[in-house]
Amino acid sequence: MNRVRGDTIASGDLLQSIINKGRKIVVATPDSEEARFLDYFGANASVNTGDINQMIVRPDVLKIEILEEFLHGNPTILISQLTKNLEIEWSENQFAGAT
Repeated sequence: MNRVRGDTIASGDLLQSIINKGRKIVVATPDSEEARFLDYFGANASVNTGDINQMIVRPDVLKIEILEEFLHGNPTILISQLTKNLEIEWSENQFAGAT
């Protein structure tokens, strides 16, 4: 079954919105390490960069592709923030009980 994934190129406004949400977007140039990374996975965008706030995209990334990758990163970021908040709360409670 051949599924159509869309044909709308991601706009500059969309890319800027993602950046405004705290993500770094690296545009893969031809023959770059980033382009080889995307080639390896057969992808036009990826958040599997080792940095949960960074995504690699091709210059002609589709809107649906970048939105999908943005959403892939959200659970990891939310879990990281929640864990950090719980660690701070636990730490504060430990010190509060020690006085």
